[in-house]
Amino acid sequence: MKKQVFKYIAMLSFVIFFVSGCALLQDAGVWQQPEVRVTDMRLTGLTMHGASLGLEIEVFNPNPYSIHLGALDYSLDIQEARVISGKQTEGNRLDAGQRRKLVLPLELEFGELAKLVQNFKDMKSFTCRFAGGMSFEIPVAGMIRVPLSAEAEIPVPEFPGIRVAGMSLEHLSLGGAEMKLRLAIKNPNSFTLLLEHFNYSLALNGSPVAEGQVDRKMAWDAGMEEELEIPLRLSFSEAGLALYNALRRSGELDYRFGFESEMGSSLPVLKNIPFKTEQQGRVALTR
Repeated sequence: MKKQVFKYIAMLSFVIFFVSGCALLQDAGVWQQPEVRVTDMRLTGLTMHGASLGLEIEVFNPNPYSIHLGALDYSLDIQEARVISGKQTEGNRLDAGQRRKLVLPLELEFGELAKLVQNFKDMKSFTCRFAGGMSFEIPVAGMIRVPLSAEAEIPVPEFPGIRVAGMSLEHLSLGGAEMKLRLAIKNPNSFTLLLEHFNYSLALNGSPVAEGQVDRKMAWDAGMEEELEIPLRLSFSEAGLALYNALRRSGELDYRFGFESEMGSSLPVLKNIPFKTEQQGRVALTR
């Protein structure tokens, strides 16, 4: 029992001596703690399924001799959930007075985050909190770890909402009809959505009546809903006289509508948003 107590006291004395010795050497100017800071934590890529982050770290050796970079340990938290953790070994020498930048790439998959973070599916954006430390091996002091922290706000993109808002009959004859289809498109995001062209298809009462491409530049600010009008020309030689009779009676029509486009956004990291939807229902025909 006495031997164990003596061994514990000896180890504790060594730790106190070592720590005190390091502090004395640092106070005496024999060594200085390396400088480490996060210079940037930014969004480098964004899709409908995930986000890419780039963490830039600057290290500086203020000592008159070279030191060695150890490992960069890191973790990423969203709310109270730990979503990423790991260690990146550097192992390079940092010469006296040298400054260097390190880059830590991080990937986030929204599907995985939904399993880890409470109410993630309801979030328009979320705050990523980075915590970690950079280790150095200093000849006179041994291994030293310098802590790091940073945070960034990441948007969670959503597809636009689209619905058939109405349909009007402009002209009707035995040969065909001229109509207008009104679409309501809503941007649920915290950034602007952009549109330059789209393809569409339309069937009424089970008969395909129109399809084509529309070239039109439009923009929807955050949370904005705006209507888009598509002029239609129908031929009853293709659609059939049954549709002619349905249009003459007005009332409601069964529809099936398809929309496909590659949209853009105001975010530099989110330029292409492939979007495709098909809807069906009933719409009131107005004159």
